[in-house]
Amino acid sequence: MAVYQKWSNRKYPKIGRHCVRDYSNAFKKLEPLYNVPLPEIDVDDLQDLIDACPPSASARQKVRVLLSQLSKYAISRDLLQNPLCAGLDFSGKKAQARPIFSLEQIKVLQTCGKNKTYKYWQDARILLCLIFTGLRPNELFALRLPNISITQKKIVGGGKTAAGTNRPIPILPAIYDFIAEWYLTSYFLKPQDHENQYLLLNSSGGQKCMDNWRHRGFYPLMFDLGFIGPDVKKHLREVPHLSPYSARHTFATLAYCAGVNKEQLIKIFGHTNFELTSKVYIHEDFEILANEMAKISAYTKESVDLPNTAV
Repeated sequence: MAVYQKWSNRKYPKIGRHCVRDYSNAFKKLEPLYNVPLPEIDVDDLQDLIDACPPSASARQKVRVLLSQLSKYAISRDLLQNPLCAGLDFSGKKAQARPIFSLEQIKVLQTCGKNKTYKYWQDARILLCLIFTGLRPNELFALRLPNISITQKKIVGGGKTAAGTNRPIPILPAIYDFIAEWYLTSYFLKPQDHENQYLLLNSSGGQKCMDNWRHRGFYPLMFDLGFIGPDVKKHLREVPHLSPYSARHTFATLAYCAGVNKEQLIKIFGHTNFELTSKVYIHEDFEILANEMAKISAYTKESVDLPNTAV
């Protein structure tokens, strides 16, 4: 974040060392965004970093003050249009982990997506596409037919940040048939104007609305499958639960666990560095941790002794 260096060079000589320390510590909380240009910072990613801060109101207040100072500096120099703090929650509430879909739940969704007699089969397909592409829901709904290559099995889309704009995403076999069917349906609806057609259409033939799908498709699907229980249904605002954005977290975790190359993963994900992807989106599976820890047990059984020095 080059703007921080310029701002601090002017600011720090004028303030006491304790204030410098507070600003420096607050800036460390934003480390995954160091290499992201200020205008390209994703608000959701920034909120996740704030949520990961210590739950004390004091710690988050210091981050808020820093972001406010950086915003004023950047706006005054036409480097930023809107304050970074707009719409962010700096309350001292303890951060709540965002749940992700399990492999068992993904298999259930695949079964539902193939069964066209199931009430929410289309919603299951949409969710699977989010899980297996890493696209944000709005990015998926914004895809037009020219963004899709059925023959090359490729999507070129996304656009919330510069790094994520028109990024190439391979279409995996798990969702290829769904996308191909949507493509053909949309194409033959208006063959003379297919370049302006959206991949996913609403009942009127226009672009799907994220809020509409969330309330009429996603949550009814979650409740019907029991992925969100009745006790949570009454307290969606207060209790951590699966949400449309959980699909993006699930994708990152699947890719990480499958050993996808880090450099390629951040390109698909639309980020500029792996640290942001790993810190915010990748969820460690306890089973994976247990398997790694098991290597220690295997080593102690198979090895005669430890090295004389620490490694």
